[in-house]
Amino acid sequence: KTSFSEAACCAQMALLAWPKNLRPPGLPFLIVICGNLCMITVVLSIVLLLLPRSIVSRVKIIRRLRARLLKFFKRAVVLSKEGPFYRLFVYCGRRCACGRLSSQCRPPTTLRVRATGCTELSVTWSPRMPLNPFHEESYVIAWRLGGPEGQGDDATGWKQLSLHSRDDCEEVDNKTKLRIFHDGVPELSPVTFRIRAKNAWGYSDWSEEAQGKTLARPSEDGGFTGPLGPANDGHEVYTWTQTNSEVGLKVPIGAGRRSKDIKFKVTPSRIEIRLVVPEGQSDELLVGPFPKRIKTDETNWQIEETEEDGRHIALQMQKAEKMEKWPSFIDGDQHPRIDTRLVRFYANQMNMGGMGGVDIFE
Repeated sequence: KTSFSEAACCAQMALLAWPKNLRPPGLPFLIVICGNLCMITVVLSIVLLLLPRSIVSRVKIIRRLRARLLKFFKRAVVLSKEGPFYRLFVYCGRRCACGRLSSQCRPPTTLRVRATGCTELSVTWSPRMPLNPFHEESYVIAWRLGGPEGQGDDATGWKQLSLHSRDDCEEVDNKTKLRIFHDGVPELSPVTFRIRAKNAWGYSDWSEEAQGKTLARPSEDGGFTGPLGPANDGHEVYTWTQTNSEVGLKVPIGAGRRSKDIKFKVTPSRIEIRLVVPEGQSDELLVGPFPKRIKTDETNWQIEETEEDGRHIALQMQKAEKMEKWPSFIDGDQHPRIDTRLVRFYANQMNMGGMGGVDIFE
């Protein structure tokens, strides 16, 4: 009974002294208000974060408040990582532990390969970084000439190169991806890449493979060649050229072909050249979309025959936008793309054959 009475007395005294504890003697009223508001905000934030999802999903205002609170905390974390104290803390932890504070590596994702030149490819991937601030990793990239056939760790022909994440890689897409430029690849060659991460704890698994193909070196007339369709009369490729305002095309045909055997259709973004063939065979000679747009009302074609090119369809088209550099005649995976950085337009180009003069455009 005595202990119970003493406990009740203490509780009553604490309850009476509670208003005084909110404002200790001699403390300015404004500081008291600010301190109490901060305490209430912290308590409400903790309660809001700990609420079950079943309750949050039912009340719209609670759902919005929680989303804003999480956004604020994420922003605060991002800003703190940019500060000098955080960077010094992470640097000391990484150097003193010699990488032993890192987490296990995971294979990179979204590996992408894009041609940037006749002998160069850009390789981009997304590291799978953990929340561990002391985690650090480097990479091993492997490549081989050829397409996706022969996949697997036992496939031969792979060459490897170690990459340091800070010295050899470039950060892109708001520092969410890494990129390198791989040079020394043969012109117009398909290449397959894969990559994996490594640190003091070992290697990750290989990423999924990605393929790319280097660009072709343009001809003196700014064009190149491409494959013809099934109705090719034994000829395999077409030839195209370009100037600052025109695109030219030469499509070889059989000696007995006449204009009535050719079905020609062109739109600002697509071309179709078909031949009259026996029933059951494909009539496609050259069909596909343009990489750029043209002026259809200034398109002319005719059948010509020369010693150099034989019998062929000669086509001339006006570009919709002058000075545009076409990377290919047909926009498709089967049609080679050229390195447009090597295409030069000249001041006195008045037709497809005029390539002399002073180089004033690129």
